[in-house]
Amino acid sequence: MDNPFLQSIVAQPPIILGRQLRPLSAYHLAALMLLDSPFSPVEGNARLVKPEDLATAVFVCSYGFADGPGVMFPELDITAFTAMQMPTPETFGDDLDDFEMYLDCFLVTPNVWMPTSEAGKASPRQSGVPVPFLVVAYVLQHFGGLTRTEAWDMPFSELVAYKCAIQERYGFEVENDTERAAVEKLKAAKAQAEAEAEMAATAPESDGAI
Repeated sequence: MDNPFLQSIVAQPPIILGRQLRPLSAYHLAALMLLDSPFSPVEGNARLVKPEDLATAVFVCSYGFADGPGVMFPELDITAFTAMQMPTPETFGDDLDDFEMYLDCFLVTPNVWMPTSEAGKASPRQSGVPVPFLVVAYVLQHFGGLTRTEAWDMPFSELVAYKCAIQERYGFEVENDTERAAVEKLKAAKAQAEAEAEMAATAPESDGAI
């Protein structure tokens, strides 16, 4: 069974376009948001990915917060972006699949519910703080000894796992393996039902002839 807590400490980043990626971190997510990348975790930002989008995202994710912004942005260091390797038409599809698998691997995070005493209260307005900052700030506040650079460079899935473990101490309910298995079973059943319905809708109609 896939456990997001355990997965968060064993996930390994791949080599794409000849660059060794770093574990996907809150810093990478924030940088992708800043660059308006189609890979950024902003709702409604999904769009057709171009080769230059992939090359930029791979470049961003091959550096860390500790490296500083000088390697990331052309107005600070134009030579860095000219060093990006572009995908070829022959390999673009495979490179894109590999990068999306990399994102999926490091974005597997636990589900958490509010404490029972808080569940009935009115939902607050949506936060204006980007998710990477929320997670980093929360962990830095409650995780003694962790530096700002270490938090920003930590694999995002691991960072969220620590956040969830801390939240459980304060009464939040974290999804357990049994609940996770039940949810996955429901998802599989729903997917099968939808596939069967689609097949039935596209099947040729019988004319009744024998």
